[in-house]
Amino acid sequence: MTLRTKIILVISVLSALSIAALFLVQNIILSTRFARLERENTQRNIARAVGAVREDISSVSTTVGDWAPWDDTYDFVVSGSPEYVESNLSPGVLENLDVDVMAFFDQEGHLVHVALSPGSGTAGATIRDRLAELDGSPYLTPGTSVDDSLRGIIATDAGPLMFAAQPITTSLQDQPPNGMLLVGRRLDDVLIGEIASATQIELSGSPPSATDSDILSAGGSAVAVRDEETLLATLVLEDWGGAPAISLRAVLPRDVMHEGRRAVNLLGVALALVGLVSTAFLQTAVRLP
Repeated sequence: MTLRTKIILVISVLSALSIAALFLVQNIILSTRFARLERENTQRNIARAVGAVREDISSVSTTVGDWAPWDDTYDFVVSGSPEYVESNLSPGVLENLDVDVMAFFDQEGHLVHVALSPGSGTAGATIRDRLAELDGSPYLTPGTSVDDSLRGIIATDAGPLMFAAQPITTSLQDQPPNGMLLVGRRLDDVLIGEIASATQIELSGSPPSATDSDILSAGGSAVAVRDEETLLATLVLEDWGGAPAISLRAVLPRDVMHEGRRAVNLLGVALALVGLVSTAFLQTAVRLP
C-alpha cells in the first residue's frame, strides 16, 4: 500500500468518524429537545381538557348565580311553597338550563327540595340519595356573606356531579342568606364526548382506579407511551373532599416526536452527503501531483 493510499484511507476514516460523531451529538440534542416539546404539548392538551371541564362548571355557576339571589327562591326555602315548584321547576326548565339537578338547602343546611331533570333518568334517584346524605352538612350552611359560594365535583354512584352552590338571598341582596342553592350537571359520557369534540382530543372517562390517588397526589396527571403513534394521558379530577372522582384518559398523537425523527433523518442524510463530498474532495486533492 502506497503512502498516498494510506493517507486517503486515513482521511476517509477520520471523515466518517467525524460525521458519525457529529450526527450522534446532534441526534441527542434534537431528540432531547423534541421530547421536551412533546411533554409541553401534552401538558397543553391536558390543560385544555381541564379548562373545558372548568368552563362547564362555570356555566353551572352562572345558573346558580341567577337563581340564588331571587326573592321567590328566598321565600321558597322557608315556606316550601308548591307554587314555586309548579311555576319555576317544571320538567322542561332544568332541561332548558342544561343541568341535571337543583337542590335547595335551608339555613341549617337541611335539604328542602330536589328538582331533577327528566334527562337524568335512573341516575336522578342516585343523585337525590347522594344529596340527601349531605343534609345538615356545614359546607351547605350559608354564612353571613352572599359571596360564600362553592364549586367543584361531588362523587356519586351515578358518576361525578359538577356543581356550584351559592347562598340564597333576596334579589337586592339586602338580607342575610337563609339557605343554599346547589345546581349540578353530571360529567357523563355525553358531556365528555362534547368536550372531546370541542377540544379535538380523543377523550374518555372511567371510575377512579386504585392508582388514581397516587396520580392525584403527584399533580393530577400522568403520561405514558401507548405505542409508536400515540401517548396516553391520564387526568384525575378530585371531588370536593379531595378524593379521586373520575379518570379522564386522552389518547394523543405523537406528531411532535414524528417531526423530530424526520428532522434527525434529514440531518443524517445531509451529513452523509457532506461527508461524501468532503472525502471525495480530499481524495482528489491528495492524488493531485
